[in-house]
Amino acid sequence: MTEKAHMYELMGCLVISEAEGAKLGSVSDIFIDIDQNKISGLCFKPHKLGKQEYYVYVQDIIKIGRDIIFINREDAVHSYAKSSNPTGSQHASLTDLLGHWVTTSEGKQLGKLTDLDIQDEDWSVCEMWLDQSKKMPVSPREIKIGPDQIIVPPTYTDKIVVSENLKDGLMVRLLGSHLIQSLIHKVKDKVENHDDEG
Repeated sequence: MTEKAHMYELMGCLVISEAEGAKLGSVSDIFIDIDQNKISGLCFKPHKLGKQEYYVYVQDIIKIGRDIIFINREDAVHSYAKSSNPTGSQHASLTDLLGHWVTTSEGKQLGKLTDLDIQDEDWSVCEMWLDQSKKMPVSPREIKIGPDQIIVPPTYTDKIVVSENLKDGLMVRLLGSHLIQSLIHKVKDKVENHDDEG
């Protein structure tokens, strides 16, 4: 795993079993243990037709690369149904969490969640990305992930910074960062020229 991983950017990554060298499918969701605010595992869909999803526990993940996630072996994979709880603890799906408001315990809304960064050593949540390119370092012991809101201490208001860097999301992986930046500049130029004409 890299030093920090953007969780949403793992969606669509290939899952490969190292022991067999087999391509198992593509990541469809990531689960977070909300008691400890750590990644507990991930779901993937095989490339064959069908709706069956599979689950792999975090301890069976060997390495997270830019485009590929390696797991130990094929027999580490479990069938998954949305009604089941594969982790045995309280957990939340990343796809369900995206768009949730991040709010201080005093009731100030800081922004909507767009991604989570996970720390290498223990798979714990270490940073939250919010809308409008805002990011905020967090301690897993200080945040509460609920079904509708994510609650953080009031002091987190001062931790927010606006990132100037374009994150390497799915579109960047598909098109390349230079093309994305070029498109952004073209759109900005058109908007500015339109405003000048008006």
